[in-house]
Amino acid sequence: MKSYLLAFAAVAAIAAGSGAASAQAAGNYAPPRTSWGAPELSGVWTNASLTSLQRASSASKVTVTEEEAAQLLARNRYTLATQDEAGASKLDKESSDKLLADKNPARGYNRFWMDPGSDYARVGNDIRTAWVTSPADGLIPYKPGKRPGFKVTYDGPEGRPVQERCVSYARLGPVFGNGMYNNNFQLVQTHSHLMIDAEMIHEARVIPIFKSAAEARHGPEALRNFGGDSVAW
Repeated sequence: MKSYLLAFAAVAAIAAGSGAASAQAAGNYAPPRTSWGAPELSGVWTNASLTSLQRASSASKVTVTEEEAAQLLARNRYTLATQDEAGASKLDKESSDKLLADKNPARGYNRFWMDPGSDYARVGNDIRTAWVTSPADGLIPYKPGKRPGFKVTYDGPEGRPVQERCVSYARLGPVFGNGMYNNNFQLVQTHSHLMIDAEMIHEARVIPIFKSAAEARHGPEALRNFGGDSVAW
């Protein structure tokens, strides 16, 4: 089974579909193609990375230097969890209270079960702390009054988010998400469809492929999907 870094999929598709200029810019790279001539995306991809969708409060900017990235890595919650679990655990109440005092949300799992990646995203010469690059502050630009306001509680099923109930984890986008673990995606490509299966909750997205934009048709309005209704051509 082929395994790739997920970000490269878009690069391959763009290089394959944008003509001579892109081919020249890409040097001698020849993107793989299917037996019927389309850009080949099938395989298992990963987007494991310490880079998050929007800039974390611990980072002051989106693009950082090697030195700044090393400092962020030293303070990263996964790095700290690794250090905390390096030796035998103390089971007394004082040690437990000290361990939980930092309110680290990663405490629900031992570090052994986490697979978040080991570095921040590197795009060209840039080291990125956020996938959001516009606006320049790396924060999601919510419209006034449109910021998600769902109150999460754990007092009953009505207040638990869909992630907590393993219904959906928004990994299939848009945009493709990454997190603490389960960062793999399997792409299965045919003449007429592209299936994207996320390792997280095994949530699948099936995208029909049409011959042209004029022929593309969305599904019925009565069938609403968590990930939207994508079509391709």
